[in-house]
Amino acid sequence: MTGRISEPDQPSPPTPLAPAMVTFPATGITRIRFGEEGPDSFAVVPTGDGIPPSEERLSTGPAYATEDLRVSVDRNRDRVDVSRIGGGPILTELRASRKDDGSITIDGRVEQGSSYYGGGERTGFLDKTGEMLENWNTDANGDHTSATRRLYQSHPFVIVLCRGRAFGILFDNVQRTYMVLDRSGNGDIAFGATGGPAGLFVLEGPTVKDVLRRLADLTGHMPLPPLWSLGYHQCRWSYHPADRVRELARTFREKDVPCDAIWLDIDYMDRYRCFTWDRKEFPDPEGLIADLQEDGFDLVTIVDPGISKSVRYPVWVEGLERGYFCTTPTGEVYLGKVWPKRAGFPDFTRADVRDWWAGLNAQWIAQGLAGIWNDMNEPATFDKPDNTLPDDVMHATGAHATVHNIYALLEAAATVDGLRQARPDERPFLLTRAGFTGIQRYAAVWTGDNGAIWEHLLMAMPMCLNLGLSGVPFVGTDVGGFNYHPSAELFVRWTQLGAFSPFFRAHTREKEDQEPWSFGPEVEDICRRYIRLRYELLPYTYGCFREASLTGVPVMRALLVEHPDDPETLRCDDQYLWGRDLLVAPVYLPGRRHRLVYLPAGTWTDWWTGERHEGCCHIVAYAPLGTLPLYAREGAIIPARNYGASTKERGDELTLHVFAPTEGEAVCEVYDDDGRSLAYEHGDYQLTRIICTINDGVADVRREVVHDGYADELRFISLRVHAPVEVVAIRLDGRDVAMERDGAVAVGRASVS
Repeated sequence: MTGRISEPDQPSPPTPLAPAMVTFPATGITRIRFGEEGPDSFAVVPTGDGIPPSEERLSTGPAYATEDLRVSVDRNRDRVDVSRIGGGPILTELRASRKDDGSITIDGRVEQGSSYYGGGERTGFLDKTGEMLENWNTDANGDHTSATRRLYQSHPFVIVLCRGRAFGILFDNVQRTYMVLDRSGNGDIAFGATGGPAGLFVLEGPTVKDVLRRLADLTGHMPLPPLWSLGYHQCRWSYHPADRVRELARTFREKDVPCDAIWLDIDYMDRYRCFTWDRKEFPDPEGLIADLQEDGFDLVTIVDPGISKSVRYPVWVEGLERGYFCTTPTGEVYLGKVWPKRAGFPDFTRADVRDWWAGLNAQWIAQGLAGIWNDMNEPATFDKPDNTLPDDVMHATGAHATVHNIYALLEAAATVDGLRQARPDERPFLLTRAGFTGIQRYAAVWTGDNGAIWEHLLMAMPMCLNLGLSGVPFVGTDVGGFNYHPSAELFVRWTQLGAFSPFFRAHTREKEDQEPWSFGPEVEDICRRYIRLRYELLPYTYGCFREASLTGVPVMRALLVEHPDDPETLRCDDQYLWGRDLLVAPVYLPGRRHRLVYLPAGTWTDWWTGERHEGCCHIVAYAPLGTLPLYAREGAIIPARNYGASTKERGDELTLHVFAPTEGEAVCEVYDDDGRSLAYEHGDYQLTRIICTINDGVADVRREVVHDGYADELRFISLRVHAPVEVVAIRLDGRDVAMERDGAVAVGRASVS
């Protein structure tokens, strides 16, 4: 037989998608959708009717404009261009296409020389220029390196910064996605997904802060957390039995190390069944919780989504009878291998399942628990090859591949709903490992199972900073490292960084103890000092959290947030700002007793020595083991307060660290409320503006009440005035204050009504 050998099937070329809709949900935000029109994802909160643009009809298609942006649609070439009003193009040549397999791509171009930040939870350097970032929630299990492309969280968002001006791009697609950020060096960028919609949100700046504010408006603002959640937390896998927990709490108090919360990992459960106690190990959990609360501790327990398959387990039986679990394509309940060996997974895409989950959490926390810890919620399994649910596992809305990335987001929404049901007048607290854009509406985030290695200590900074630049302000790492046992030096350096991390929790899985006193007296003393410093600075930190909840600007922020015009800040990822006014430069290499620190514009005062440094330069900081390089900005007033063993023991004295400028004013705002309830939403808070000027050597400090809705028990104010001139007298609210000197610092103390 003769004949031609047939050619193999060639893939069809992608089909261009025409621009379907351009809308302006809010000021400075543009929504662009290619192909079919459709709803926004769970990442986006409703924004109302949006802003009506002016419209111009051109021969190639319409052009829309608001006061910030102009969007031109070229229907002849299926192309969209976005420009600033009066500021030139920012995102041009946007085109989208879809392949036969349903995958989509959006290509575009930005100005050459741009830098890229955000992208969510990422290893490696702060600046993501030239990288390809994948978004698929993955249990990295401590194996992540600077080359790891996928971690526990997915945030398809990036900030583009060029010549001091910024804008943001949110790829509104929850499936497995990627972002290619100018690999060629000519400004080309691309967004792709295995399926789903081809849509982007463009968020205008022009500052990084403006972009973050618009991102918070679009995807939700972080609520103000309870004050106890900002203290020091202690965790391990696992503290048990109950007497071990009591011993731990007693040791914290005996050693005078402040601590607000103890966390229980999976071994508190009865055979790893969520919402149960191992009654042999914890015979009286309500009594344990009450005892801890009496001594100033809150208790947090882990809750995983995998529900153990057991006919004697009411949660499983109820979920099975109601059909609440994800299924195989043939309709059977899908069973994955997790801690209880065989487990079903609630289908959180269903509102009735989320209501059920909320009820379970409400019952659980009603015992007196302070919060919930969601782990293994990528969702993770021990099933190979991908350690998660197969793509074809079914949810009510479709296959798991289409909702994998938002599984944890939906679980978090249901969990917080339950916490609010149990305590409608209190602020809920949830910590999650996995998440998606919008997770900040519900939970704090930690970066997952890191290792007790120096590389992970260094990587903690850009990871947390990029999460902050992705709209997630409440972040932290496992202090000391979860896997492996740290050296004493590494534990000290990590505790110093942890004291200036939004979420501050030590956690380990190793058999060796990893508490502040576990490495000997010297380490214990250093750790105690930095944990105390964390508590002393809570008035400043709490104010930064309030700013984050209102504006989306993170507490732990990259230098470029405040100094985007300074080229040195664009790739500065081994130091950061704590709020606007403190600069933190952790030591992250073993044996180092010095490090290079970059000080941006302004004058900066060494927190420990009082030495002043002019900015826009590098300095060598002396940093023996007990010293974390820390600097205060000239013009700042840093409020501090005396605390006892926890945030429940707040003293009656406020200390104002004043860093007076050569000319002008030093200013701060001090925010205060009850720290636990939602009464602040109804005006029950105190906001005081504090101003210091120096004239003829007199430091004149005055307080101006901005909002008076909360009665503080404050009795004394101490003043520590750092100034470029000699201070000869201090006044507070027009009254002379007795003054003494602590070296070059003028010190005063006065009673207040």
